[in-house]
Amino acid sequence: MVYIIQCSLNQVARRSACSGAFAGSLGRFAMSSELKNIPDFLGVVALVATRIALKLSVERRQYFIEGDGRRVLEDGLSRLLEELAVQPQPAPAIPQYPANNEKFQLTIDGQTKWFMLVSADTQPNWQSLQAILASHGSATGESERAAFKKNFPQSDGKGPIGFTKIPYGSAVFPCVLTAGALIFYWPVLDFPGSWRWLVEVQA
Repeated sequence: MVYIIQCSLNQVARRSACSGAFAGSLGRFAMSSELKNIPDFLGVVALVATRIALKLSVERRQYFIEGDGRRVLEDGLSRLLEELAVQPQPAPAIPQYPANNEKFQLTIDGQTKWFMLVSADTQPNWQSLQAILASHGSATGESERAAFKKNFPQSDGKGPIGFTKIPYGSAVFPCVLTAGALIFYWPVLDFPGSWRWLVEVQA
């Protein structure tokens, strides 16, 4: 029964004024190597069309099969098949945080500079932390944090990122929390090994 209905729909398509677009869309759809269930799809189309026709009065059914209703159905199927034939565009990749000790570039006030994330392990105070970071590179602050956040908008969830240049007149340093929020942190606290620090380095 489904096969007969499919043949009938094909005949309707060939006889209609829109047969070119309809048949062309069907052809492109059927020729796609990505689609493996064309017979099942056509069966569904046929069954849906049959259910619609059976719910109509005899007069309306004739309109549906031979009149403007058929054209509306063909136009709708043509648009559907053309949309299905369009390949979806992949979502853009979200940049990931660089690995520790891996050099990367950020643009600060129009200038491109080199940076690196480093770990200082657990440090008991701010002074010892500063001493270790100084051996890797120069301190960074709010401008570098803004550039880092712009380049890497999504946190990796592996710990906070610190920027040790304390703003003038302030007693706290900028950081990016594990969840990605921007805050300022007190340098009088201890710093566990989960912290990473951004330092400016030579190219």
